[in-house]
Amino acid sequence: MMLEDPYRLLKTSHVQAQGIVDTLTVPLLVLDERFRIVTANNAFLRAFKVERDDIIEKTLFSLGSGQWDIPDLKVVFEMIIPKSAGVLGYQVTHDFPLIGKRSFVLDARRLVHPDDNSVNITISAAGLDRFRITTGPAAELRASRVLPVGMMIHELTTNAIKYGALSVPDGAVLIGWNKEERDGKHVVEWREKNGPPCHNPERKGYGTELIHGTAAHLGGKAGLTFNPHGLVATLEIPL
Repeated sequence: MMLEDPYRLLKTSHVQAQGIVDTLTVPLLVLDERFRIVTANNAFLRAFKVERDDIIEKTLFSLGSGQWDIPDLKVVFEMIIPKSAGVLGYQVTHDFPLIGKRSFVLDARRLVHPDDNSVNITISAAGLDRFRITTGPAAELRASRVLPVGMMIHELTTNAIKYGALSVPDGAVLIGWNKEERDGKHVVEWREKNGPPCHNPERKGYGTELIHGTAAHLGGKAGLTFNPHGLVATLEIPL
């Protein structure tokens, strides 16, 4: 293999990875351990009216004259890498200079790495007009359960984008949860509305198996109800 071949392969892999990130419709950032921006997808650039070259290698909290310098948000992010945990469904309401007052639901977690030593963080921001938090007391998941729960939510989101409520302009997802101390579990409800008609599938697909299997692995269970007006998913997760 010639010396230039590894460089060509690395460059091709980088372009492909950026292409995958740019196909996502949800704004997404990747940060390093000092909260500097490694990459941003097109959805983020459009949503916050910024240029890629103006934000790469800048810290998240310095963007837009400090528009992301939100004390509560900094505390949340500083907990991610030291505790090897993630944050799901953190609601942020802020007055951004270029786009005005906006509310978002943020997910933040360590980037998955085969050696489990990644220090990068992925952040996705979904608008509350599409994702709405309906109910839920403060809740904390064990670090070992953040990734499995994130996988189930990711699968539900992917299905909603491809076939469900998020595949049409007026569709929305309502997310709520409760902590049932007596039974020792969190109960998360995912409810879609204003999407295409939803029918019970003839066979279980990979996504359904993943959700049921992951919930069972955690010692809980999952229920999927295919109502005509939208999917309803219930996840029971032990405390």
